[in-house]
Amino acid sequence: MSPTITPDMPDTAKAVGVRDPHDPAQAIFGAAKLMSQLLDKYGDPAHALMAYGSGQGSVDSWLRGAGPEPRYGPK
Repeated sequence: MSPTITPDMPDTAKAVGVRDPHDPAQAIFGAAKLMSQLLDKYGDPAHALMAYGSGQGSVDSWLRGAGPEPRYGPK
């Protein structure tokens, strides 16, 4: 798969209504919608950004004290 302008995974992209992640308008709309959902869920911009970058599961585990601090990018 070739790169897209947003880091959405296929299931995530579909969940926010992105049918073609290579379409800039759809990708940006989807990224904004996802970020809005994450801000609603976590109520903290830092946690929402962590979830956007490394996944909600990583952040949820970290907030429960059951996992390491989420990281995004190379380890």
